[in-house]
Amino acid sequence: MQNARLILSLTMVLLLLAGVACGPKDVTIQTPADQINFSAADLGPAWSLMQESGLDEMPAMEQPHVQDANMRMFSAESITGMVISIVLNINTVDAARQEMSSDTVENFGQDFKAQFPDMTMERLPPPQVGDEAVLVRGNLSDLGINVYMMTFRKSNVIVMFNLIAAEDVATEELVLDCARMVEGKMQ
Repeated sequence: MQNARLILSLTMVLLLLAGVACGPKDVTIQTPADQINFSAADLGPAWSLMQESGLDEMPAMEQPHVQDANMRMFSAESITGMVISIVLNINTVDAARQEMSSDTVENFGQDFKAQFPDMTMERLPPPQVGDEAVLVRGNLSDLGINVYMMTFRKSNVIVMFNLIAAEDVATEELVLDCARMVEGKMQ
């Protein structure tokens, strides 16, 4: 009987040490990108879907570590605004971390800056969304338009979206609300 307890105790200690040595595994999100991405209903009744593309229609995203992708463009006629959103489902958390630190995130807003050289841009403090986030605000004061560029990673999923609208519509609060809504769809 004592031998059985000793063997059981040693087994429990070894299992505990093995668990500590291996550490926790990063949990990946398996929800398809099109189910995570914004819908017109998420944005409100003024918004309508203009265009949608999956991974097959997005050659720039066809990289070995990208499992799934979805891009949507929305317009709001009554608001004169636009939302462009991209969701990337990366095969591992480590690859998603690398993607967040790569030029992809830094270059996300450069197309807008190239089209509107007079746009002032400022990097805002990282918001509390996902595991890591970047928020940039651009302003075209002569047109009265704000451009918000939000990128965040949660586990292995990266969400990038732009909100372009009048200054009274495109606000930091709205961008953060939208980010949290999309984050809530990740499982």
